[in-house]
Amino acid sequence: MAEDLNVVSMTGRLTKDAESRKAGETPVAVCRFASTTRAKEGGDWVDKPNYFDLVIWGREGLHQYLTKGKQLAVTGQLRWREWEKDGQKNQRVEIHVNQGGHIGLLGGGEERKQESSNDDPFGDI
Repeated sequence: MAEDLNVVSMTGRLTKDAESRKAGETPVAVCRFASTTRAKEGGDWVDKPNYFDLVIWGREGLHQYLTKGKQLAVTGQLRWREWEKDGQKNQRVEIHVNQGGHIGLLGGGEERKQESSNDDPFGDI
C-alpha cells in the first residue's frame, strides 16, 4: 500500500521557548505552537487557537531563535502521539519538521535579516 500524503503548512506563534534535545546524534528542537482560526459564536466572530507541538529535526542551535511569542511559518507532517502517565491517557498532535519541511520567522527586524543570510538557521530542513 502506498504512503498517504501528509503535509501541513501553517503560521502561528510560539507559546513558550523551545527546548533543545538529542535523538541519538540528531539535534531536535521542541516547542509549543498556536495557530489561530476564527469561528462564529452566536453573532460574533471569535479567535479559536489550535495548539500543536513542533518537533524540529536536524538543526543544531535552532532552539535559541525559537522564543515565546515569535511568529513562524512551518511546513511539516502531522503526527498523533498517545502515551500513559500515572494511569492517565494523554494525546497530542505534533507537527514534525524534518528533511523536506521548512520553518521560517515571520515579521521584520533583526530576525528577518538573520533569516535571509547565507547562514540561515531556518532554511529548508
